[in-house]
Amino acid sequence: MTTNLRQKIVEISSADINELALGLDPPDPNRIPEIEYFIRSLFSEILHVEQILKTGRTPKQQLDFIEDIHRYLSAIERKLQTVDDATRFTLSAVLTEPLVRTLGIDGIRYLYPEIAVPEDSRTESYSPRRRESYAETNLATQERLIEANCTDVILCLIDAINEPLSLILKIETPIKDRGGRPPNPYRTFIIKRAVSIFEFATGRRAPRSRHGKLVNFCETIHDLLGLPLDGLGDAIQRALGSRTK
Repeated sequence: MTTNLRQKIVEISSADINELALGLDPPDPNRIPEIEYFIRSLFSEILHVEQILKTGRTPKQQLDFIEDIHRYLSAIERKLQTVDDATRFTLSAVLTEPLVRTLGIDGIRYLYPEIAVPEDSRTESYSPRRRESYAETNLATQERLIEANCTDVILCLIDAINEPLSLILKIETPIKDRGGRPPNPYRTFIIKRAVSIFEFATGRRAPRSRHGKLVNFCETIHDLLGLPLDGLGDAIQRALGSRTK
């Protein structure tokens, strides 16, 4: 199955990417290029997963190091989930500006779609000055939302870093401990990325449903890659049900 994966990704056209983005039906069509960028990134990241699978075992020293990082990040994640309001306020005051400066509003919105402010369709009729004023107000609103939800944004950032590390560990953990590699090593990775892209595109939390745009999105990606669809709906349900935020 993986031998043709790279070729299938090469054959994915700009029209395919555009169709995937449009299939999410984003409320703001101006964000289509951003959505397409994240979809292309997903396919590029899949090639990294394939490389892990093809090159065999990661050296034990590297695997131990990855496991340490994964464990430390998981510990920080658990700690952040239990902080009191006073600590949340302090973290927001200290970390909001560095997060915005480093990741940008779009990067944070990709991690945490809840900060997205719905676009006003009337802006097309605004004068340039009024449109600029509206954009500034919109940006200020998103920055306030980031500050109010700073701890959750950090949790999403940690999760985004830790998830590929977790995937590597699942793939590379010795057979005697895990009973072999997972039967669908790409599936968890694709679903995770697909959910993030869906929420970025729509500005709303992915619904726990076996039908709809998210499921269609995942199915189309699997179909383009020639990956099996059996049990995909149930896998999406499990992935959404296990989220902490």
